[in-house]
Amino acid sequence: MPQVLDLAPQVPAGLAAAHAHGLVHRDIEPGNVLLAGDGTAKVADFGIARAAEGAGTVLTRTGLMIGIPHFMSPEQVLGRPGIDRRSDLYSVGVMLFRMLPGRLPFEAGSGPEPADRGPGHHRPSARDSFTSMIVYPLWHVGHQNEAGDDGATVHVDESGVFCDETDGDDVKLLGIYSTRERAEERMRQARLLPGFRDEPDCFYFDTCELDEDDWAEGFVRVPPGE
Repeated sequence: MPQVLDLAPQVPAGLAAAHAHGLVHRDIEPGNVLLAGDGTAKVADFGIARAAEGAGTVLTRTGLMIGIPHFMSPEQVLGRPGIDRRSDLYSVGVMLFRMLPGRLPFEAGSGPEPADRGPGHHRPSARDSFTSMIVYPLWHVGHQNEAGDDGATVHVDESGVFCDETDGDDVKLLGIYSTRERAEERMRQARLLPGFRDEPDCFYFDTCELDEDDWAEGFVRVPPGE
């Protein structure tokens, strides 16, 4: 999940540069997205990219399709003219889906099967194969309590950060992070900011396990057209 969250904005951002010049990649799949040492995603292999105007699927003289059908949009599989950036974004969506449950949303064969992927066909949700994950909410307590001797403010006691919201303490959620390391790094940064640096010991983070019910809570399914 953390890698998916990192890649989700990076790949479309990389494609945006090509789309801005009127190019459609037409072969977005995991083998064409490279990761640098710092985790930055690089979109590679523009070997079959074409200008958006008139772009379609190209067949070789032997009738072999160029590209990976599993990741192609239905209109690209059909070889329709006018393929544009939306086809690349469809491929990005398939690739990101595959990273979550470890399978493709459609089990296409080696040839075109757009009827199995068109509008109205049931698309299995990534939640169908959802596994629980651990996240780390980071909190800060701004203290205004008078819980100490002679009405003094208590910040930390033997159990950690003290908190009594009924006595004026203000609890803020600063963010939810996919790893403990990211939560700790955010805590280090926040300690330097006005409003937080006066109480540098008043941060803490929880460890929460989210399951499918947690992800779905508060959301409803809206039928198409409503």
